[in-house]
Amino acid sequence: MVKVVGNTHGIAAWAIALAIALALASGACIAGDGVWTSAGPDGGTVDGLVASPDTANVFYAVSRGGVFKTVDGGVNWSESSAGINRQLNGLIVHSQTGADRLFAFGSRKAFYTQNGGVSWLDRSPDASLLSATESITAAAVSKTSPGTYYIGLSNGSVLRTSDSGNSWSALPAIPLAAGTFSISAIDTLPFSPDELLVATRDITGGTDHRLYNGNLTPTPWTLVPCPSGCLWESSEIVDIEFAGPGGRVWAATSFNGVGRSDDYGATWTAPGGPVSFIQGRRLAVNPADTTEVYVA
Repeated sequence: MVKVVGNTHGIAAWAIALAIALALASGACIAGDGVWTSAGPDGGTVDGLVASPDTANVFYAVSRGGVFKTVDGGVNWSESSAGINRQLNGLIVHSQTGADRLFAFGSRKAFYTQNGGVSWLDRSPDASLLSATESITAAAVSKTSPGTYYIGLSNGSVLRTSDSGNSWSALPAIPLAAGTFSISAIDTLPFSPDELLVATRDITGGTDHRLYNGNLTPTPWTLVPCPSGCLWESSEIVDIEFAGPGGRVWAATSFNGVGRSDDYGATWTAPGGPVSFIQGRRLAVNPADTTEVYVA
């Protein structure tokens, strides 16, 4: 079941938070039965949101001005940006293996906290990996390996850290011509710290968008076939979300709606209905029912 975020009745806390972020980004702050009510934080567009996998009602929201945290499901928010000295781009990920550990990203900065946002450390890749002309465009966290994170760059590179950003290294290059693509989405497989799906976006004005399965073996990148009419044939994938260990994964595109795979991304189907035409930007999968996904 695919739901376009809109009505709060029966939606789990994580999906409510995603919808709150969408409402704030669009300026929707109208109270009343059956409509959304802004729960803050005030002060600008909310570009990213993540829920704590360890503690109920704890969420982190990202705006250009910094990170805001709620411990009561959005009733109250406090700024949690100590140590962040750059504008953020909305990308934020929470460790799946350690409480209170997150990365928040700017265009060329990576900030890490191990105390739930009380303070942040600059764990950015050095200039040899992330130059002044490139930017961070996607991020993901390993679901099984502590300290392992991935970031995608505007030049098509994928960087990896296994020590929470103390050091970064580049994965082998994706087999596309340099300067023709950027990384648009990443997610890690639920059972392997070193296997991931990576979506690329054609930046030449064409529609050669692609999806790769990546790993750290001698043959690191396998192109996922795109038969005629496939999800990303004419529209890049902008978000990927694995839905538990059973092989199910969801993907959203800029213009072609949402698709689903039940074999870890090897083949894809479209669910049909209104989500075949929406401009999906963010996905949230119900952890209690992986057939249910919310699309912002």
